[in-house]
Amino acid sequence: MKPKITIGTRAYNAEKTIAQTLESVLVQTMGEFEYWIANNGSTDRTGEIIDEYASRDKRINVIHLEHNQPEFSSMRMLMEHGKGEFFMLLDSDDWLEADFMNELYSQAMKHNVEVAVGGSKFHYIQSGNIGVRKSEISGAFPIEQMPEVYPYIHRFFRPVWGKIFSAEVVRKRWEIMCAKRPEGLMYGGDTFTCFELLYGVNGIYLSDKVVHNYRVHSGSASYVFNFERFNSDVFLLEHAIEYLKGFGTISEHNLSFVYKVYCNAILDTIKVLFSSNLQDENKLEYLERIFEHYHTKYLFEKEYLNDEMLKQYFEVIDYIGSFKVKASNSTLNRVYKAFLSINPILNQCIVKPNFIKTYRTIVKLIVDGKYQKAHELIIFELANDSSSSEEYRVDLLNLMIKTSALLEEPEAFILAHKLLVTTYIQRKENDFAKKILRELEEMVPEDLDVISYKNEINII
Repeated sequence: MKPKITIGTRAYNAEKTIAQTLESVLVQTMGEFEYWIANNGSTDRTGEIIDEYASRDKRINVIHLEHNQPEFSSMRMLMEHGKGEFFMLLDSDDWLEADFMNELYSQAMKHNVEVAVGGSKFHYIQSGNIGVRKSEISGAFPIEQMPEVYPYIHRFFRPVWGKIFSAEVVRKRWEIMCAKRPEGLMYGGDTFTCFELLYGVNGIYLSDKVVHNYRVHSGSASYVFNFERFNSDVFLLEHAIEYLKGFGTISEHNLSFVYKVYCNAILDTIKVLFSSNLQDENKLEYLERIFEHYHTKYLFEKEYLNDEMLKQYFEVIDYIGSFKVKASNSTLNRVYKAFLSINPILNQCIVKPNFIKTYRTIVKLIVDGKYQKAHELIIFELANDSSSSEEYRVDLLNLMIKTSALLEEPEAFILAHKLLVTTYIQRKENDFAKKILRELEEMVPEDLDVISYKNEINII
């Protein structure tokens, strides 16, 4: 009898978990399956345990690889050997609930769809915490509805496990998918695979049942720094955009969503970068590469960041402040300048990028849209006459002009212009002084200070 599902597992030194994985398959309420396991050059008892189970159940088929092959593909193994109607992958340290196969297969057949997805329980090994990812609704989605449901669907298709795919679809899409996959893809391969396979389906079924268990290890690729990491972030964003374009013009809602996914990805990359052993200057160079990328600039320009993302970016600023590099470091200044582009007011007003570190509170107030408090703090700093306020006086006055305009305070607006002219005159930056003075003349041509400034500049 032809199996309904073919399961694939790649195991390497999994002696502590592989028995639970195997047991969870053998106790499935649907027994029409075949199981292919590759012992990927294990040096512990993994191979012995697998062989022992295979001797007891003919549905288990074992491939022993002499040496560990990280590039070994479980999905390709299924294509070469699998006879099931559907394929599914199972990690060697994960396990299934007893009704996993019956739930997903029966629903896929009932709704005539090529993919069925169940919920997963996440077991965080280090903390002992448990999380759950599952659909709040149960039902089938025609693929034509993808533009409407993409943000909801996306989270279920980031991993390749916890679901079954039509074997026919996998076979049709495999070579195309392999050709499109970049060699240096460091992580996110599951997401790429899932959405490539979705090109070949007519519908998706989402189950509201939690039927899969996943162990989360801090040592996985998602937590390890690699110079290709940011390239992977960019590739996954562009792959998502390409996928959505297949349905026509991308909605602003979906565009915002994919850029927020990208934002979270680069924030994770930055965290992993900071925990790496790279020198501070090398970290700065990598940060510059991230923030100078046109996708990151677009992310900031469109103001897609939510409050939590902004909070994390400010944590990055604090961390950079601990780097052992000179304040005049050109890379540091370019990185700070890139941060300023998060907000158009800061981008327009700040001349010295280090302002973002020295006056973090003011910067955060402006980003949060709390202009009144920012305005009051700016005036306080200017009146305080400290070395910092002197160094960043032009930046503070530019911000005072901007916040005065936003708060519709004409007296403060004109005062800030006057103070800026005075500052430029004192610094003998006459071209800048003349520019601001021309703006003042348009506003208050008869003002005595304005007349005095004109005379002073002419004398100089």
